[in-house]
Order: sequence, then structure tokens, then C-alpha cells
Amino acid sequence: MEYLLPGLDSAVKLHPMLVHFPIAFWVAGCVVWCYAALFAKEASWNAGLLLYTAGALTALAAGMAGYLGTWIMGHDAPGHGAVHIHRDLMLWATGLSIVLTGLAWWRLRSGRRWRLGILLLSLIQIVVMAIGADRGAMLVYKMGVGVDTSAPASEHAHE
Repeated sequence: MEYLLPGLDSAVKLHPMLVHFPIAFWVAGCVVWCYAALFAKEASWNAGLLLYTAGALTALAAGMAGYLGTWIMGHDAPGHGAVHIHRDLMLWATGLSIVLTGLAWWRLRSGRRWRLGILLLSLIQIVVMAIGADRGAMLVYKMGVGVDTSAPASEHAHE
């Protein structure tokens, strides 16, 4: 496995491999729902619902990987306090996505008013997700959480 995926040498690195899926699914689902609301397209609403469902499911996997990663890193790891902020925001985003996905499935054949309410909740969820994802990026790119700094610098040069 190390030959096939050399970057995946620990469970800590599983979280970054998974986090982009729910983000992409949620944003795409929200965009498709906006299109469906503007043009009253039933097929687009259903496509957005499938995207949101995939987002909720992959968010659960990413969240479990995140918990596993922080558990392995330990409570004394640098930046651990900021991990709690990221975790809480993403738990809210995931929870909102589960609620609105459940509502959308439950009210699958509902009228415009229900769909606009679900879309509004989706937009709120996207904002919460964006703030949480920003905190995750800050953890990695500003604080170096989960980054292995023991690798030697490359001697490769560009002309």
C-alpha cells in the first residue's frame, strides 16, 4: 500500500483525503437547487437532493477520519485548541446538511414554499461550512497541524 499511496502513511492523513468530497457535493447541490428554484426544474431539484445526500454521507466519513486523526495526534498537539473551533463548525455544517437533506427527502413532492425554505437552509449551511473549512485550512497552512516537517527540502531547481 505504501508504494501505491505513499502519502497515506498514517490515519491522520485520511481526513484531508476525504474532506473535499462533502464540500464539493454541498456546493454543487446548493447551486443546482438555486437553478431548480429559479427555473422550476423538478429534475434539477432531485439532482441537488442526490448531491446533498452524498455530501451528508461523505461528511460523516470525513468527520470520523478527523476525530481519528486528532485522537492519534493527541490533546497536546500544537494548534489543538483551534481544532475544536474547526470541529464545532463542521459538526454544525454536517448536522444542518443532514436536517435539510432529511427535510428534502420527506417533502420531495412539496411546493415552492418548502423548497425555498430548504434552499435558504442550504445557503446558511454553505456559509457555516465555508467558515469551518477556512478554519481547517488555517490549521494546516498557518499552524502546520498534521504536516510532517521532517522531510528534507528538495534539491530540485527550475531554470
